[in-house]
Amino acid sequence: MYKRIRKFGTVILTGLTLLVFSACSGKDPETDVMQDRAGSYELTSIVRNGQEAPPEDLILLEEKGLSCRIILEKDGSGVLDLFGDQQNVTWDAQSITADGKVRQYTYEDHRLTLTNEDSELTFTRPADH
Repeated sequence: MYKRIRKFGTVILTGLTLLVFSACSGKDPETDVMQDRAGSYELTSIVRNGQEAPPEDLILLEEKGLSCRIILEKDGSGVLDLFGDQQNVTWDAQSITADGKVRQYTYEDHRLTLTNEDSELTFTRPADH
């Protein structure tokens, strides 16, 4: 009987130890988010004063070599390329900072949307990221 209690106690102690160590693994949810969102995104939608630019306008800009991209690195750095004007950015799970201005963004289905007072830019990550 004593051996059974001792074995049971050992099993419980081992289980608790594993639970404690897994809880202290140091895994940061924000780091996971940043790992998932890092990559290159292309501008796919512009809304200004409530009016969405026709997709043909974006295609025309691309054909003229005027593209808009944002590249987010896993370390929180990145580059915003707006029609050839490149700016270094920093970013985290909620915001992107470019040219000293912090912009909140939303992220859904590999789409990153930056919004300010009168405009909204949506960048999409290609499926083969």
